Amino acid sequence: MAILKNKKISSAEKLIHLEEALASSSRFGEEFKCLFAYYWHWYCAHWKLLFVVLSLVLTLLFTFVIPSEADYALSINKILEADTIPEPNQMIGFLSWTAEYAYHLLAFISLWALSKLGKSKLLRLASISVLVTLISSTIVVRVSKVAFGRLRPEPAIKMACEDQFVPLNMKHKFHSFPSGHTSSAFSTTGTFFALNPWLGAPFVAYACTVGYSRVHLKQHYISDAIAGATVGTLASLPFIAYRRRNKNTNI
Repeated sequence: MAILKNKKISSAEKLIHLEEALASSSRFGEEFKCLFAYYWHWYCAHWKLLFVVLSLVLTLLFTFVIPSEADYALSINKILEADTIPEPNQMIGFLSWTAEYAYHLLAFISLWALSKLGKSKLLRLASISVLVTLISSTIVVRVSKVAFGRLRPEPAIKMACEDQFVPLNMKHKFHSFPSGHTSSAFSTTGTFFALNPWLGAPFVAYACTVGYSRVHLKQHYISDAIAGATVGTLASLPFIAYRRRNKNTNI
């Protein structure tokens, strides 16, 4: 790992050394540190691409989607006054809850157990990837929530006010943008997709449903879910890239 401290070596070269380190490592602690470093240097090597994608998504959201959500709370209040809005479905509430801890914990345990049974290094790295990707997406989401300070739909409905942003806000009700549940669901789904696109397909459907559940429960706007899905997907790209660069590694 000492070679990674050499500032003269590019991030792309450091990725190659980390891949070699991952291939030779056999302990969880070593693999976690190597994979975490791999994520970091992958982000550094591709920061321009990440910046362009995030800028494009934010531009589209703030230009077209978010303006259309400005009077969402007022519209819902009119429906409430007419007493025609149904109560949130309990199954949807449970689905939303799974994206907090259950999905990621189950994914980690399942991949780790399968790696032990099949003596598969790739599955062991995939289980670690679940943790590293979740950490990466969570950091971005938490910082973004405070930075944007968007009022959640539910309190906006109760206060009968329009959509509003109060930047640098630490209050939970102002942490709508982006959706953390959606982001985490897509980040873990990215690991399954990296292993096999066909395996990942149903999990992509699950992640999309989690995004819908957050909107249905009035915890987020559609734009929040889209932003969360974007963050989660981008957070999972390093492991997807690692898998593609090491196609000869069998499960």
